[in-house]
Amino acid sequence: MYLFLAMLALAEVGVSASTLPTVLGIFLFGNTEISFEACLLQMFSIHSLSIMESAVLLAMSLDRFVAIYSPLRYTAILTLPRVFGTGAIIVLKSIMLMTPLPILLRRLSFCGHNALSHSYCLHPNLIYLSCGNISVNNIYGIFIVTSTLGLNSLLIVISYGLILHIVLGIATGEG
Repeated sequence: MYLFLAMLALAEVGVSASTLPTVLGIFLFGNTEISFEACLLQMFSIHSLSIMESAVLLAMSLDRFVAIYSPLRYTAILTLPRVFGTGAIIVLKSIMLMTPLPILLRRLSFCGHNALSHSYCLHPNLIYLSCGNISVNNIYGIFIVTSTLGLNSLLIVISYGLILHIVLGIATGEG
């Protein structure tokens, strides 16, 4: 559990660190411009770390399920190599899912105003600045959100539902 908490903390620090340069640039120096490459890097970092956070929360819910469902076999099921392997899979999955986004954004043409509605770069904001066809970007963005954040949220709810079912099954009338 502590290793998953450390992974979650690192992902949170990463999201904060990826937004910090532009936010500080705006508030301290009044610098409201960012290069397109820096914006893509920031977008990649924010979104991939958000996917990592969601996946770590799912791993934590499964960790709690194993701890409650089979407490005597917990250390045999969730060994250090499995926990580190889970962390590596989470990182690889988020990087692989986010790699196409900058590629898809580079193919778009941008015209007119190029002002973002936030102090940091996000995929939805960038695609709506484009004057080209954004349907592929929209479809891929919806795919990422539903396959990661949506699916992870559903699995977390199922995991905690199973935990509740197990706990209510253990409770006795006298207890």
